[in-house]
Amino acid sequence: MSISSIPFKYLKCLTCHKTPHHDRVQSIIFDAMAYRDNRPFNAEDPVIVSETEIYCCAECYVISIIKEAELQ
Repeated sequence: MSISSIPFKYLKCLTCHKTPHHDRVQSIIFDAMAYRDNRPFNAEDPVIVSETEIYCCAECYVISIIKEAELQ
């Protein structure tokens, strides 16, 4: 399964359980697949880690990293 065929509109943020903004997710995937690296950083954009790991924003992603580090 390619990352572009994943139904991201059904995935929930692993930290807060909100659904990431579908159009923003698709835009990020499109830019990544086109090897465009000119997107300015926006902390409100979803963070896509893998096909099954997605966060609604950078803050939720950082929270998950901190929680994971605390468990180790």
